[in-house]
Amino acid sequence: MRGFGSLDTLGRPEYFKQEFNLEIPHLELFGHVQHNHLGVQDSVSVLSDESPPEGEAWMPFLIRKRRFLECIVLGWQSVENYVDQMAIQEFELLLYPKKTDPRIDILRDRVGFGTKVEFLNQMGRISEEDQKTIFEFYKEQNALFHGDIFTSRHPVVVPEPEKTRLMELAGKASQIAMNRTIGVWTDEGTGDLGNKGIAQPGKPENVKRINEMKKQFFGG
Repeated sequence: MRGFGSLDTLGRPEYFKQEFNLEIPHLELFGHVQHNHLGVQDSVSVLSDESPPEGEAWMPFLIRKRRFLECIVLGWQSVENYVDQMAIQEFELLLYPKKTDPRIDILRDRVGFGTKVEFLNQMGRISEEDQKTIFEFYKEQNALFHGDIFTSRHPVVVPEPEKTRLMELAGKASQIAMNRTIGVWTDEGTGDLGNKGIAQPGKPENVKRINEMKKQFFGG
């Protein structure tokens, strides 16, 4: 697998659809510029139509350009999407064609994000460290966009060092989610080293037994 800075996952949806039965999120929020209340373009709230150069993926591009809100929104969109897809895979459901299996809608829309992440950890798809990183990003983005209007900080007033930390966290969480979705446990090329030296756990024993029973009964 190529590194995080060179793999343009958003530009190759058909490849991922065909190879991994994945649905890649698209950047529909780009294409116009927002101004703050003073009418001045703000590094936090600018939505630009500028795209990354060839060979650079969206997340590192947004981090490099310090496009804070876009980075956090895209990071969360990616993490949520990949967590959904891993849950769908664990139940051996087919993502395509759309709107044909109500079980997929139930998993996506009616099962809480935290429940799905914990389930994926139990099934050996993500590690404890992965879960910690994903939950940390979930908590941070939730505080930014869904906090109390009177007590939570507004994204515009987040200090620059904190923006850097949050953007790097968004990049790390989204890279972990993507790698685990396609079966990559650790990858030096993408800087995904949290699981280095840690063996990937298998399925729980009761799940293994059920799978063996399926093979015996159905010849799978």
